[in-house]
Amino acid sequence: MKRTTFLILLAGLIILAAGCGAKEAVAPEAVEPDAPAANEVESAPLEEVAEAVEGVAEEAVQAEAGENPIPIPVKEVVDEAEAVVETAKEAVAETVTDAVAAVAAKIEVAATKEGLARIGDTKCKVCHKIQHASWAESSHAGLDPVLDCESCHGPGSAYKKMSIMKNRELALAAGLVLPEAGFCQNCHTDDWDDGMLEMAHEHKPAS
Repeated sequence: MKRTTFLILLAGLIILAAGCGAKEAVAPEAVEPDAPAANEVESAPLEEVAEAVEGVAEEAVQAEAGENPIPIPVKEVVDEAEAVVETAKEAVAETVTDAVAAVAAKIEVAATKEGLARIGDTKCKVCHKIQHASWAESSHAGLDPVLDCESCHGPGSAYKKMSIMKNRELALAAGLVLPEAGFCQNCHTDDWDDGMLEMAHEHKPAS
């Protein structure tokens, strides 16, 4: 088999391998306009692969035309191809990580009124000890940035008072949010089950 034919086939395999890696990088539906788009995740590493393949192919053509008297050993070509594929995979992984981080930073319910501010989960813990303890052991608490109480229930500055929290209507009017499945499915796109709403944290037993 001529070296040019071999290299063309090898180039095709490289692009196919890099393309498959990029297609696996699907960002959640919650990506905001300023987060990396899916086509950006795919194009960056593939451009590098294409440039590297073009360089190898050019050397091969020159060698066959007699412009480069030094033949290109097959092993060296294969090693270079493997290095290109590995670089492409790393580029894909890095781009996907950035995209996921951008999405995670945006995961929180929208405030229902202006002027509300976060108070922090330690303030929520004062009254909601059971819920806070189980949340702290969940995967939500381990995210970076963290998916905390106010990420799901809205900024608590206006509904934090005991007199308001004990009255559901007043709490909702003051900015409390009771998240629904649609919000959770921004992240849980494939594994969603309606029972997961109750699993987000433990609940105080009904008295």
